Amino acid sequence: MKVCLLIPSLSGGGAEFVASQWARYLFSKGYQAYIYATHPKAADEVPQGVHIIRGKSQGFYADVRAFRRYLLDERIDCVVALMPYWNLMAVVTSATIQVQARPRVFISGRNSAKALGGVFGFNYKFKQWMAKLLYRHADGFIAISHPIAAEAVSEYQIAQKCVFVTPNPAIAKVEDRFTPRELEHIRNKNSKRSASDCINIVVPARLVRQKRPSIAILAAASIAQRHGLCAEVHFYGVGPLQPDVEALAAQLGVKAHFYGWKKYWFDACPPNSVLLLASLAEGFGNVLVEAAAVGIPSVASSRCLGSADAIIPGLSGQLIAGDSVDEYADAVVRSSTCSIGNLDAWLERFSLESSGYQMMTIVDPDATHRLSKLGDS
Repeated sequence: MKVCLLIPSLSGGGAEFVASQWARYLFSKGYQAYIYATHPKAADEVPQGVHIIRGKSQGFYADVRAFRRYLLDERIDCVVALMPYWNLMAVVTSATIQVQARPRVFISGRNSAKALGGVFGFNYKFKQWMAKLLYRHADGFIAISHPIAAEAVSEYQIAQKCVFVTPNPAIAKVEDRFTPRELEHIRNKNSKRSASDCINIVVPARLVRQKRPSIAILAAASIAQRHGLCAEVHFYGVGPLQPDVEALAAQLGVKAHFYGWKKYWFDACPPNSVLLLASLAEGFGNVLVEAAAVGIPSVASSRCLGSADAIIPGLSGQLIAGDSVDEYADAVVRSSTCSIGNLDAWLERFSLESSGYQMMTIVDPDATHRLSKLGDS
């Protein structure tokens, strides 16, 4: 069976990472796995055994025509698209192919479109209008979390039986980076916490409006003013708001560090770290699970929708009820003296094996039979 994952590239974001991991998993289970990248990057790392098609995007309709030719020439059985533009591209392309040659099409929801409606401009709103018309014609909708699944039913009128909540392989990077012995050592190191140590607020996120990086600076200032504790901020990401964040840190006297994007951000965190995710919305929040896997507690707001699927309040971190700077600051202080216990059973849900298996059984109704034949051979 030939499965093609449709994505802009294999680097630069969470959806790209998931596409790479799912393709890797499919190949390991005997599928012919393809990645069709419309905007490939030099930094893309192609999983072993996976075929990649590097497209040249020239606009939506040109992309559809090129993708249609590829699907027919290669005789792809199933397409999995992972972001809004590519969801639309997959559905429209499928509609132009005769039924007998048409691949099954699964689209994916990875962020809350409704919650982010005020952040982006006309192009985003136009894509949403198109999504409301076209998403329901896909064979299935793979949601990153339960709030995103609910939005698929309510916003796009997709039949509930066609919506599947499939966890991200969020700990795949941790699994690749550390052996079990090394991971145990990292967790033990991160569990040694003291109220007298400087609190290191870590922000592994792009410095963009949706992520609201300035809240980490404001929270650090609040910790110093209201709790009398030292707090520094460590950013592992890039984006257009960096100059503004740097200026705010200088104005408030907060020590801030900017490291740029780091794939293994959790490998570079200082002692006594607490992850702060202050996004307007998250479809899920991979970094919350990654932090839990290495023993770093997290803080997020309950208003951040899908983040509740990626955090266990009181065990892997804190979910505040509101969204004020002081609430974030207080939660960071509470988390700074808490150690994360054994969450292996919960973390297993976000392993590549678990995530990949769920995705595979969704896109291939005969997956169980195929695996049994693979095991017999």
